[in-house]
Amino acid sequence: TQSTWGFDSHLPDVMGLLTTVAICLFVVAASALAAKQKEPSQDADFPGLYTDPKAVGIDLEALGVSPDSMRAADGSKPKVFFQRQEPGMRAPELSTHCYETITEIRKVVKTAKASGGSPLWKSERLRLSDCQLARLPDELGELGNLEYIDVSNNRLTALPDTMAQLTKLKYLRISGESYGAQVPAVVKRLSSLEVLELVDMGLSALPPWLGGLRNLQVLNVYDNKLRALPKELAALAKLEVFNLSNNSLSSVPDWLCSLTALSELTLSENELKALPDCIGDLVNLVWLPLFNNKLTALPASMAKLTGLRALHVYGNALSTLPDMSRLTEATSVDIARNQLTAVPEFIRALAPTLESLRLWDNKIKAMPQWIGELSKLKDLDFFSNRISELPTSLRNLENLERLVLSNNDLPSVNPALFSRMRSLTTLGLFENPFTFDGTGLPDGWCSDPKNRFFTLVKGPCEDIRQVREGTYEPCMITRK
Repeated sequence: TQSTWGFDSHLPDVMGLLTTVAICLFVVAASALAAKQKEPSQDADFPGLYTDPKAVGIDLEALGVSPDSMRAADGSKPKVFFQRQEPGMRAPELSTHCYETITEIRKVVKTAKASGGSPLWKSERLRLSDCQLARLPDELGELGNLEYIDVSNNRLTALPDTMAQLTKLKYLRISGESYGAQVPAVVKRLSSLEVLELVDMGLSALPPWLGGLRNLQVLNVYDNKLRALPKELAALAKLEVFNLSNNSLSSVPDWLCSLTALSELTLSENELKALPDCIGDLVNLVWLPLFNNKLTALPASMAKLTGLRALHVYGNALSTLPDMSRLTEATSVDIARNQLTAVPEFIRALAPTLESLRLWDNKIKAMPQWIGELSKLKDLDFFSNRISELPTSLRNLENLERLVLSNNDLPSVNPALFSRMRSLTTLGLFENPFTFDGTGLPDGWCSDPKNRFFTLVKGPCEDIRQVREGTYEPCMITRK
């Protein structure tokens, strides 16, 4: 009897259609599974890192890495992550450190909880830098003995709130712009911190609550985009090191002068046009780099900073400097790339300690006779000035290892000035108006074994070693 709906006569067709659909679905599912199997798996904590080196174009054999060398001591094959190669990226490290550390943290916490104990890390220090981490395990905050954490150079967008439980934490370093130009909020609760490094995070401002971390002794916020500093930081009375280099600061607030415990204040590579007069109140400073700013003058109060071990103000627009003859601890003075027309007189008073003096790229017309009193100098650089004559006292600098007089207006040079400089290995003389008529260096002078110079001039005497090896003609100085 025919079915009411007439299906009986078409049943074979329907069954065939269903079979075809089932086969298609199977093929699609199998293809998807195969594709999934071909794509190397990624770990949730390590996005962009793969366990199959061939999938990301890495040939271990070409790198000289054997399969056996990738095995652990017990013979098992530990998980190793590899990263896709992109233009400008460094080669991936064949290391299991990051993965094993994360795994061990979780294991330590789980084991401690099972036994009713307190989780303790194997040391007081934890380093998880350069791991491409997208997040940190919450268990990290349960390792109560941690005092040092470095999680710089990852892909983290936040720090786990559980880190607020780390009451012994004294050191924290984070970096990278993946945090969205914000300092993770949990840092506010780490009241025991003594060292905080917030580096290269794209920060345009610091949160005022940083002033509440009263135990801070070191605050490094270099390589950011800071334009101003919150006044709340004046509460950091214990601060000894404050690194603000490579930001966008155009001024230094007066309240900074109240941080009298500072021994190092780095203000280099900003856009500073002036310093506050009160800068001299920071009498404990030993390090105050000011290079590569827009300073046109230094405050006279800097004369009170007698403990400075260096005066580095190169790359500014200084035409004069205050009397800083009381810098009796200074071993290095660098005033290069400024607008000086004379060597500052106060440098003469630094003779007992000064080892390096760099004044290149200024407008200095004469080298003072007293330059020979700087008997401890090892490095003297007058490159690109307007000097036309060398003082006879220059011969007294017997400890010089490097002397650069290039790109000046010297019509001649008396070789006798260098005869007592037995440690000299570099002598720059190129780009001066030497001639061949006897007023320049005499022929053959460079090849004389008594002249112990290795780098002499740009041109025929560039390298005395070539003369000694017989691969260069006798020395001649060419007119520029």
